[in-house]
Amino acid sequence: MASSEKSRDRSYEIALRFLQTAVVVDDKAFITPNEENTQAGIQEPGRGTRALIQNEQEPIGRGTSYDLNAGSLINSFSALGVICGVVGPTDEAMETMRQADIVILDWHLREDDDSTYTLNLLRKLLIGQADRNKLRLVAIYTGQAQLEDISINVFNQLEECKLSPDKNKTDMEISYRHGRIVLYAKSNVYLAPQLGDRSVDEKKLPQHLVEDFASMTAGLLPAIALTSLTAVREGAHMVLDQFRAELDPVFLTHKACLTNPEDAERHIADQVAEELRGNRTWSDLMAARDVAANDN
Repeated sequence: MASSEKSRDRSYEIALRFLQTAVVVDDKAFITPNEENTQAGIQEPGRGTRALIQNEQEPIGRGTSYDLNAGSLINSFSALGVICGVVGPTDEAMETMRQADIVILDWHLREDDDSTYTLNLLRKLLIGQADRNKLRLVAIYTGQAQLEDISINVFNQLEECKLSPDKNKTDMEISYRHGRIVLYAKSNVYLAPQLGDRSVDEKKLPQHLVEDFASMTAGLLPAIALTSLTAVREGAHMVLDQFRAELDPVFLTHKACLTNPEDAERHIADQVAEELRGNRTWSDLMAARDVAANDN
């Protein structure tokens, strides 16, 4: 058990170090001016509040709020070192979504409470040639209680996109290629007992999503690959500092003096690799290799 917990903790740390960006797509997002100064009080049930009394004839899990406290989400991601932005449900935001490591979508993005637009947005996000194999976590974070129905719709959409979806036992996680889609309900939504842990407050959602990303990339080889990619990315500025534009004349002179000018490009590629070996990037790669060897 201790070894399993240690492995999960290590996967979480690796994932957290790799993750850089998250984007929230929600037309009901709001940011409070100063959350700490907001006085708590009794509110009447309605859109944006939690129902204090539930009609016994209503099915378990019926929610009343579709609003999203984006400020709380942004602050929680920031505390983890992840940059989080909020965009509206428009085609213009698609490129921003494609660049994010984590994408958070509301299920109903239009006033008519129809999920068609969300499914179309999801389809556009995943069907691109580069996007089909992108390492990305998508979270459906909704005020709807029918998570099982949402899971079926998402699964069918992934099948139509030929992304080979695969559900977990609870149907709340759907893996496809190198990505995964997870389902969560907002904290004011009443869920059936077996899905109670899927109702999450905005403040706690970022940590849940990092854990989901960590489980998605768990394993010896993924740990080495993810650590390596992170180390290379973190060392990029140091490598760029060694290959400045001022050195272009030297490079061109060297290229002109060679019998095969193409050898100059290969030589520079070798120099970049050596530069990576010479800074913290290489030590990180070796550390990742040692971790995998010890776990094995």
